[in-house]
Amino acid sequence: MPVKTDDLEAVRLVAETLQPFTVDDRERIIRWAREKLGMTVAVTPGVLRRTEVPPADAPKEAASVSGQAGVDIK
Repeated sequence: MPVKTDDLEAVRLVAETLQPFTVDDRERIIRWAREKLGMTVAVTPGVLRRTEVPPADAPKEAASVSGQAGVDIK
């Protein structure tokens, strides 16, 4: 009988494992894992960019916008 996989548990495990690493190290580790699994990412210049996102368990006052000014499209 096949074992049922739990997507959210996999996410928790990956996040917990990567927690002690810097953002750049995490990016590299995930890139290597994607390559190892034969996965690719289509990157459109100017569309994909890294932003600092506070962890889900961070206090609300520690959460901030990415530091970029909003653009008024009017």
